[in-house]
Amino acid sequence: MRFNYFLALMFLSNPAWSSGPLTKSDFAYGIDVTLGAHQLYEFTVNEQIYRYAQNDDLRDLRIFDEHGAMVPIEIIASHAGKSGKVVHTENEEPLVFFPVSENFFQPLQDLNVYVQRNNNGTIVNINSLPLAEHKQEDIYYIVDLGKSARPGLNALEITWDGDTSPRSTVTVQTSDDLTHWQSGGEGAVFQLRHNQQVLLHNHVPVHGLKRYLKIRLEKAALLGLKGIINKTTLTNALPEIGSATLLRQNNKQFYYSTPGHYPVQSLRIYPQQDDAIYSIELFSGTQADLQNQMLFRGSIYKLTIGNESYSADPVSLWNEQDRYWRIDVIESNQPNIAPPTIEFAFYPHRIRFLSNQAGLYTIAFGSASVKNVSPVLPAQIVKSDSHVQALNLPTAHAISGEAKLTTPPAPKNYRKLILWAVLTFVLLVMGFMVTRLLRHMREES
Repeated sequence: MRFNYFLALMFLSNPAWSSGPLTKSDFAYGIDVTLGAHQLYEFTVNEQIYRYAQNDDLRDLRIFDEHGAMVPIEIIASHAGKSGKVVHTENEEPLVFFPVSENFFQPLQDLNVYVQRNNNGTIVNINSLPLAEHKQEDIYYIVDLGKSARPGLNALEITWDGDTSPRSTVTVQTSDDLTHWQSGGEGAVFQLRHNQQVLLHNHVPVHGLKRYLKIRLEKAALLGLKGIINKTTLTNALPEIGSATLLRQNNKQFYYSTPGHYPVQSLRIYPQQDDAIYSIELFSGTQADLQNQMLFRGSIYKLTIGNESYSADPVSLWNEQDRYWRIDVIESNQPNIAPPTIEFAFYPHRIRFLSNQAGLYTIAFGSASVKNVSPVLPAQIVKSDSHVQALNLPTAHAISGEAKLTTPPAPKNYRKLILWAVLTFVLLVMGFMVTRLLRHMREES
């Protein structure tokens, strides 16, 4: 009995098979906030948390009060997914437009008038300095949308003849009386040809439209125009933008990672240099050296027109678990190839929780050893009409540091060793007893 009690005591006290409750020291980083008592709070998961979180479901995020007690939370899913995708529908009905040309001259300068009356009548001589150079001829285009409202028209598609692009900024003004004009939108149009591929940008966003549109191009004549219903989005949240990290490069191959567990669905890729066009192949994977799945093949570009920079459309992701990327540059119009830029847009999750007492709370995150999700906020609190107070999170600070982001080595299984030792001991005792019994039987015989 004493031996069995000793074994049970060892089993309960040894850390290999018993673990205490989580504390702040089990996490790499934390954010401290001072809160009031019994209030619902909510904050948006920021870049710091996503960068160091070790799980997609944010299971290694905990909130502790100033006494170290864990607070239940509710994770509100991000706006990414079907509700965050952009829906494109088109109406190919052409808009009737006509050009207007106006010349603006500067007023006459140093005007001298000489009047002479004689028998033949009155002679008027008007002498002035030569005319100043007149302003450049102003050409714009007027579109009559008609009396019927077009609430779905929120972009214009501009087309032109030929293979060359105007590469021009486009400004749109709108009016009901052709006299009082107000801004209705601004954009750019251009066409690039690279590696037998045409890269076309000809959509100009518009808003607040009235009956008439006045459309100006900065550098070229407008050659075509038709209306579309475009860029209709179903989400009311703006995405956050992050950048992938360049890990290394090898000649024309560039390796990147997306640090952290952002809810990412698309990547925007473009060259660093302006007016650059690259033909690329993009590979993705879940591990650093296993980018064996081709995600995209085509051209990327960066072009600045006016004060705006334009690049190719985002690349949609097939697997949201991918964290590593490789870009192979096949062809470029630049003599020196710089690492392309990879940006990703994500709709962050939100965390809601209830403070149990006033004081200092710590949002702790980043732990490779945490396996269970956080306690969940009770349903009656989630569905309550209590006012939710938004939190603006300050900068994170280190708690136990990045050592907690590495999975700790598996502890030695002392229980198995002890069980084998006990079994071996029992077998030895039984063997000893059997040996003595056989010896005793031989002596009696």
